[in-house]
Amino acid sequence: MPIQRQYSLPNSTLVLEGLSNQTEAGLRPPLDVLIRFECHLLGLPAPLVGGKDLLEGLLQSVSHGVQEALSGVHRLRSARSLPEQKGIQVQPVAAEAYQVQIPLGLLLQPLATPTDAVPDHQNEPAAAAEFQLSQVQMFDLMEALDQLCADSQTLPDLVLPLQSLPRRSAAIGEPLTKQARAVSLGAGSLAVAATIFFFLPVPEVRRPEPKPPTPQETSSPSQTEASPSPPSPQPNLP
Repeated sequence: MPIQRQYSLPNSTLVLEGLSNQTEAGLRPPLDVLIRFECHLLGLPAPLVGGKDLLEGLLQSVSHGVQEALSGVHRLRSARSLPEQKGIQVQPVAAEAYQVQIPLGLLLQPLATPTDAVPDHQNEPAAAAEFQLSQVQMFDLMEALDQLCADSQTLPDLVLPLQSLPRRSAAIGEPLTKQARAVSLGAGSLAVAATIFFFLPVPEVRRPEPKPPTPQETSSPSQTEASPSPPSPQPNLP
């Protein structure tokens, strides 16, 4: 009997159909063999339908695309098509959107998108389905894939190996000559400032001169003495 699993979010829903290798069926038998995979995305006219290759490719490409957008470290074009991504490319574009490209060979049924109506060449069919997802849609898709990977009863052998991006696969933001020019300008300015300070005379240190006394301090003590008070009148005796 086929087993169906569903992982739903507001903008993304994953539906998996498969079989279990266990003969004894429990309350929730594990899904070991995947037969059909559907990815429903809000805004697309039809779901993405495929097999395990489509699921594994989406899992790898979505993880790499979101990491590239959040970290700001962009990958080279040659590094965006890795073997584990099955040819699927997820690239962040302007205005918090993602460009998704899926080869038609991974889809069991065609996906009609606006870009399919205008091919690059008039007589050449499109080799991949291309569409854009907003940041909210991409985060919902990533959360649905995370729930799938966290479910131990669904495809236990499905794992996402996370590893850092090699330096040779990262695109350099600024040319090395421009960075070296900024360093050389900073070192030159420091050398000029050091030369100017070397020829400046050493400031002379002087002791503070004593302050001249004020007129109140030079007045004689006789002037400052208090005048004697007049004698008090004595009473007349009878």
